[in-house]
Amino acid sequence: MSRVIVLLYEKLAAEEAPKPSSNPFQDTKDDSVLRAYALGIVQGTSANTFSLNAPITREQIAVMLANTLEKAGYGDKLT
Repeated sequence: MSRVIVLLYEKLAAEEAPKPSSNPFQDTKDDSVLRAYALGIVQGTSANTFSLNAPITREQIAVMLANTLEKAGYGDKLT
């Protein structure tokens, strides 16, 4: 899902998602996860864990989509 979110952000914002300066997670080095984290679209399940293989809920997907739209400059379109 992080890959889809990063691609959506890049399309809407017409810019490449930034690479993070460091990786806070011990359980993943996935580029899309780290870019989504750098944008503030996703967080980990703890300070140093992302839980890449954990199931994702509808609520988590909704938050990710809303965060993506906000970061891409479409926050005013959400209401």
